[in-house]
Amino acid sequence: MEQLQPELAHEPSSLRYIYSDGWFLDLDGQCVILSVNFDENDRLFELDSWKMDSNPLLRFPTILSEIHLGETTDIQDAAQP
Repeated sequence: MEQLQPELAHEPSSLRYIYSDGWFLDLDGQCVILSVNFDENDRLFELDSWKMDSNPLLRFPTILSEIHLGETTDIQDAAQP
C-alpha cells in the first residue's frame, strides 16, 4: 500500500471519511485501488493506493480517463490473470 500525504501547515489529524474511490490497471495488468481521504476538518488527509497483488506500483495514471471512479464492482473482470 502506498500513501501520499500532503505536507501540512496544521496539526496532523485523523481520517474522517473517504471522499472518492476508484481503480486503474497498472502496466502489468494488475488492479490498483485508489481512495482520496479527508480528515475531521474536511482537509485532504491522503491519497491511498493499493495494488491487489501487493507488488510495487509501476506507474500512476497520467490522464483521468484511465481511472474508473466509484466503479469497484468490475475490478476482477478488468484485471488480467
